Parts: sequence; structure tokens; C-alpha cells
Amino acid sequence: MASSLQAIQTEAYPNPTSQDATINFSVPKTGHVLVSVYDAMGRPVATLFDGEATAGEQRSVVLKGASLASGIYTYRVVAGGKTRTNRVSLEK
Repeated sequence: MASSLQAIQTEAYPNPTSQDATINFSVPKTGHVLVSVYDAMGRPVATLFDGEATAGEQRSVVLKGASLASGIYTYRVVAGGKTRTNRVSLEK
């Protein structure tokens, strides 16, 4: 397992959720970060963050589940040429 200084860290809760999910992330280097959400078919459904983040700082964004159908969604955190992908389950 890579140390937290070298890897993008992510966590989503509650997971599964019936409404909103909070996605926490931190990045190893200060710079531009993009957090995007995709449906099961790989189509983009939301951009939750597109901006600067400081290395090691814990950031939180909210995936609003009210406008989305039930299913498994993939969220992707891209920073410094690295990508971390994880899933969140929406059950209504």
C-alpha cells in the first residue's frame, strides 16, 4: 500500500446511501484536482470539484443523490497526473 504522501486518498459515506453521499479526498501534491462522477455505463453525471487543492488537506464534496437513479456510480479523483477511482452505491 502506498503511503498517504504518495497516493490520492478517497472515502465516500454513507455507502450505500439513499440520498446524498459525502466524498472526502486528499492529494499528495498541491495543484489542480478534478472530482467527477460516472454512471454504470461510464457516462459523466456530475463534476463535484474542479480547482486547486493543498497537499495533505482533507477536502469534502457532496454527491446529490436526489437527481440520480438507483445504481452504482464511480467517482474519479484526478490530481498531479494520478487517478484514484472508487464506487458509491445509490439505493432508493
